[in-house]
Amino acid sequence: MPTDEIHHYTDINTLALILKHQTIRFNRLDNVDDITEGDAFSQLKLEKFFFVSCWTYDRNESLPQWNMYTTDMAGIRVTLPKKMFDYKPLIVPKAYKNVIQQGSLISPIPFERIFGGNYFVLPIFLNEDHFGRKVEYDPNFVERKNQAINLDVSPTEFKGQISDPTGIAALKSPDWEFQREYRFVLFIVPSLPASEDENFLEQFYKKIPDIVATSLYKGQGPDLAFFDVNLSQSAIGCIKITTGPLCTEGDYLTAEALLDKHSPNGTIVRSKFEGTIRKPRRN
Repeated sequence: MPTDEIHHYTDINTLALILKHQTIRFNRLDNVDDITEGDAFSQLKLEKFFFVSCWTYDRNESLPQWNMYTTDMAGIRVTLPKKMFDYKPLIVPKAYKNVIQQGSLISPIPFERIFGGNYFVLPIFLNEDHFGRKVEYDPNFVERKNQAINLDVSPTEFKGQISDPTGIAALKSPDWEFQREYRFVLFIVPSLPASEDENFLEQFYKKIPDIVATSLYKGQGPDLAFFDVNLSQSAIGCIKITTGPLCTEGDYLTAEALLDKHSPNGTIVRSKFEGTIRKPRRN
């Protein structure tokens, strides 16, 4: 089995949305199931700025994850390659006439979505090693998260430096080590309203440091609950689905029909635990 595959336990409805829109949803860190991830930040409320997509690199099926992330173990496990996102050349729109683009950058997020509405996605994701990584489980995860934040606050000025931001967003308590998590991380901040005015980028680079500093100081993240990133056609084409231990035949046929419609070359298999788990009685 390939070692570059990762897995995500979810429900069939989510599978339908992934296949229809060909995107993966990144949720804000203060909405993940481990509350201590957000509570760990004492100096800056960074959980409102981090957006994550959580997977597991454990190729073996996990009964705890079937139980935690699917309804009554009747969901599915999605398997995709780690390099699942749609990397394309990052092109500055022609409207920005005073911008000279030299060389080329490959990005999973197009320019118009990096500068979107009232938010700005910091381009740390351009380094794939920073974008996706294994979660590190450390008893001292709270201390390490806060030691990575260096603040200089005076009555007239606020300065903050964050060492390896995606790294501290991938630190967790050893209590969650059973997940063997692989995580993609975005850092998104409030920004100027996007504009095609030719002077927009000039104004943006002048004002964004103060906007970000003020937002971090006040703990006011962007007005976003989630952020979707496009999957590549090759990833959609090789998607693998494992149906849950307690899936019905109707559930299996539904997942199979979704693959037939959106990813004819995708594969579907039944859980190795099917037929070994008794459905719990409801009182």
